Amino acid sequence: YDTAMNIAYEIDSKNLGCRALEEKLKQSYQYAPIETTVDKDSVQLLTYHKSKGLEWPIVILPFIYRERKLSSADQSEIDNEKRMLFVACTRAKHRLILIDDSSCSPNTNHSNMISSGKFLDGII
Repeated sequence: YDTAMNIAYEIDSKNLGCRALEEKLKQSYQYAPIETTVDKDSVQLLTYHKSKGLEWPIVILPFIYRERKLSSADQSEIDNEKRMLFVACTRAKHRLILIDDSSCSPNTNHSNMISSGKFLDGII
């Protein structure tokens, strides 16, 4: 199994960009994770959903401007996105680092697209 760090180094060394990194990470997570004991100094990669109720000294949120298609025009999907962003932003005990990746993906401004970062515009 590739580690996220190895994948990032491989993509960077080949100058392939954000889309290639995203695809490679998706491919690597098709397999069930191996259960390991987490060292206190290790880096953990979790989804917003998995992080609920947990805290870390430092939290880094990459890809927050990545747009995704809404499954419906229902306001509840937007409200859920806001709740999950709140969960993600409140997991840090000391420092929250937000990665502005907006230059990695085109800004479509389509009504059927959503991105967590858009909810932060004007706040930070």
